[in-house]
Amino acid sequence: MNQASRWAWVGVLAAVIGCSSSGGGGGGSTGAAAGKCDTLVDKLCEKLGPCESLTQADCVSQVNQSFKQQFGATCSGADAVSPTYDACLADLGPSYQCSMGTPNDCKGVILFQQ
Repeated sequence: MNQASRWAWVGVLAAVIGCSSSGGGGGGSTGAAAGKCDTLVDKLCEKLGPCESLTQADCVSQVNQSFKQQFGATCSGADAVSPTYDACLADLGPSYQCSMGTPNDCKGVILFQQ
């Protein structure tokens, strides 16, 4: 992956991750947030990984590494998901194409307490 491509990928992750100083964004318990985070990462990697010439496994690994660097945990440390979580998954459906970029409903959808 070239440097420009790597920065584009980091931008996608930054758009998906949000921070919450109050302990959550209304998405339910931490266990539920962790499962939803895993589901979203899998879906993002299914859709965006090929755009960056990444396999599903490499994409998931890079996302988890990024989460760990930024928040000290992988999806297991997610505190909540935003109310647009379900719309985000729908936006990443069969009609999604790489050229569409990160759907607006996916911006800040995974919340980690800071």
